[in-house]
Amino acid sequence: MTLTTLAAAVAITFTTITSTPHITGIAPQTLKPGPSAQQVTVIGTGFTRGLSLMVTSPTGSSQQYKDIEVPSQENAAFHVPVVMALAGTYQFVVTNADGGVSQSFAFELRAPAAPAVATSATATAPVIDTITPEKPSKQSQPQLLVFNGKRFMQGLIVTFHDPTGTATTVSGNDITNLSSNGFNASVVLTVEGEYTVTVTMPDGQVSNSASLSVRGE
Repeated sequence: MTLTTLAAAVAITFTTITSTPHITGIAPQTLKPGPSAQQVTVIGTGFTRGLSLMVTSPTGSSQQYKDIEVPSQENAAFHVPVVMALAGTYQFVVTNADGGVSQSFAFELRAPAAPAVATSATATAPVIDTITPEKPSKQSQPQLLVFNGKRFMQGLIVTFHDPTGTATTVSGNDITNLSSNGFNASVVLTVEGEYTVTVTMPDGQVSNSASLSVRGE
């Protein structure tokens, strides 16, 4: 009797699954351009230990941050000090240790808003600080109001808007004791309620609007 033994070869295939990191955001939104490293939080999914981060600046230059340069890592976020010297659009790409690569995430780094510069008009406009008395009585006869403030000059006009919207102007001889810091105005206030008051200079510049509360007799 002849015994034949057949050995069957079995092929086993192993498939390596590469991770897929995904960036959903960069924080904080208060990041500003500067020469020093700023703590940046990269938010997303699928991050693994040993990842690296590639940051491409608006000029096209790239800087890679990896291993110990990424001090804190989590599956959903990690933190890294990044230098972003220029304003503009930065591209962030994460590569996991197993070779999985994220999409390129664009982050717009904005320069701080320039401080407001006073124009020549606002720098020289008159300013009403106070009107005394604060609560005059309504009267059919002229009464004296004392204005204190800044940058008053000869030829000014004071405009009173009563609660009905009617405007009354005071100028010329009704303005006395005029200096750059104040003056007196003689005016008839016949309507009870809240008035708004402005001062207009001969060159057309107008002051802030001040409030005046006129009470009943």
